[in-house]
Amino acid sequence: MDSSTRLQTFIDLVSALTGVSARVAGQAEAAAQYLENYTHAADGIAGAGATDALLGVFAAGRQKLPPEKVAKMLFYKELDGSSPDPAWPFSAMTRNLMKFVLLGVWYDPNKPGDDGTIPTAASYSEGLVWLIAQAHPVGASQLAYGYWANPPPSLKDLIG
Repeated sequence: MDSSTRLQTFIDLVSALTGVSARVAGQAEAAAQYLENYTHAADGIAGAGATDALLGVFAAGRQKLPPEKVAKMLFYKELDGSSPDPAWPFSAMTRNLMKFVLLGVWYDPNKPGDDGTIPTAASYSEGLVWLIAQAHPVGASQLAYGYWANPPPSLKDLIG
């Protein structure tokens, strides 16, 4: 899978898992950085190529089924049999991916109670949770001064 297809597949998987449209998920300045950081961390646990295997299963599945259905199958362990690492199957990788893109924090699955690691300031400040909550982390608002004087846009307008 070439790098642009890989990134688009990642964005589509994120969209299917979170309900945020692919258009909005792909607008994050750090979308490629999210993929790079996730790949580095996930492949460090499950072995080289684990992220590509996850993306490959998602891409193959969506050829026959809607992306949301394939994401649900990944999430609910229905595709764990093809995971490269039985100790950290696709369902666990998928859950960790959701936490990562929503919160911008990496939680090590091998360390129960892990407080998480923020790989970059952008991953945290561009976490999808801020968009869904219609908020922003302290000191990282991308909105213009005085934005609070107008009613906020609807959640549907924000997340697609």
